Amino acid sequence: MPLDPSTFNGSRILLHECTFLDADDQAENADRGNPHSQLDDVLRVATEARVGHLALYHVSRRYDDARVMTHIRSRCAALDIPFLVSVALPGRQYDDLLSHLVWQGTPSEPSND
Repeated sequence: MPLDPSTFNGSRILLHECTFLDADDQAENADRGNPHSQLDDVLRVATEARVGHLALYHVSRRYDDARVMTHIRSRCAALDIPFLVSVALPGRQYDDLLSHLVWQGTPSEPSND
């Protein structure tokens, strides 16, 4: 399940499991006793916590690489995610997960101070 944002507020890096890409897949599997996070929930809590970089792992093997990458980029754009996002694709090992960026973050608006 998604972590409580107050426990990692302002963290430079957050590693969070993200088994499901959408709520329908999550709901279908919750009935089977699999309480895992889905992408929109993870993006919401990371945004609330104002993290600098989100690294997603434990993505279900039900999704192929193209779907994972496309869906994450689409949701990040739709939600105007300001931080970096990396993902561990299903079935892979990474020496440096943080360098596997799928989202660069949306540029912040210049201040008029």
